Amino acid sequence: MEKLWARSRRCLTSMKSSAKPEAGETPSQFLTTLGNYLERWIELAKVTKSYEGLKTLIVQEQYLSTCPKEMAMHLKEGKPKTFTKLGDVSIVKVP
Repeated sequence: MEKLWARSRRCLTSMKSSAKPEAGETPSQFLTTLGNYLERWIELAKVTKSYEGLKTLIVQEQYLSTCPKEMAMHLKEGKPKTFTKLGDVSIVKVP
């Protein structure tokens, strides 16, 4: 279970090329796994299951991955729901 959670966490934080199929996992199984990771990511983020909700989630996650750690933590605590709010909160200096 711990191995599965670690893999899930890696994929949730970076649904990029770092996700690789496990040894013996078929392409169909891996695609199902990726779909499940995406569903869980959306659920944990509590965003609307729509194009706009997914777009916001992906862009915000990408933006947060480029920020200094202290700023990213500050922004995540505020849980801004839109790009505009995220941008507004980003202007505030981190103590």
